[in-house]
Amino acid sequence: MRFKKAELEWFKQALLKRRDVLSGSVNKMQESALNKDHDEASGDFNHMADMGTDNFDQDFTLGLIENEEEELRAINEALRKIEDNTYGLCESCEAVIPKARLKALPFTKMCVKCKEKDESGLASK
Repeated sequence: MRFKKAELEWFKQALLKRRDVLSGSVNKMQESALNKDHDEASGDFNHMADMGTDNFDQDFTLGLIENEEEELRAINEALRKIEDNTYGLCESCEAVIPKARLKALPFTKMCVKCKEKDESGLASK
């Protein structure tokens, strides 16, 4: 076993706490975006520049929502791995991910070395 029961419980609680925060944040951003859509539908615009700013803000918000939803998926996957007793293994090389990395990013899927290889491979494409 890679982790003691107390350590796994700590990681589980950290993941659950982060999931709760993100879920609330995503819900608020979605509600805000929906309200903005409703405001825009009423046709109450003062200026074309305001429309451009509103569109930029909405695109930015949608990007944030997408990023946070991706993190939520990673958190849920990490929680599943805790239950399956596969938590803390690098998905690429299958080595144990150091505890310090997991404490910083408890939903990480790769060790630093594999993550760096993955990112450099994406950058060169």
